[in-house]
Amino acid sequence: MNWFGTIVHAQFPFGGHYGLALDADENNWKLFVISSKPHLSEREDCLPISPSEYPVPFTQDSFVKIGDLHEISDEDIDQIYPDSLPSEFLNKVERLLDRR
Repeated sequence: MNWFGTIVHAQFPFGGHYGLALDADENNWKLFVISSKPHLSEREDCLPISPSEYPVPFTQDSFVKIGDLHEISDEDIDQIYPDSLPSEFLNKVERLLDRR
């Protein structure tokens, strides 16, 4: 299954956060951290994601931190949300990844 674009809630080393899946296998997930910290709007490696625009499980405007990729064990995934983000958003993620 292609997990790219799936939003999860996971236990990162620094605590529970939402994450955007880049990929997953039977044991691990590669996740970008999603944060609602406003100062991230100034970073070029962060994409804004708003609950008013996309089907997301969180209520605050947030940012996908493309520069912050973590490998998280399947055991540390608290919740997998059923709706993937639309291709227009995922294309933006891919463009930022290509620039790295």
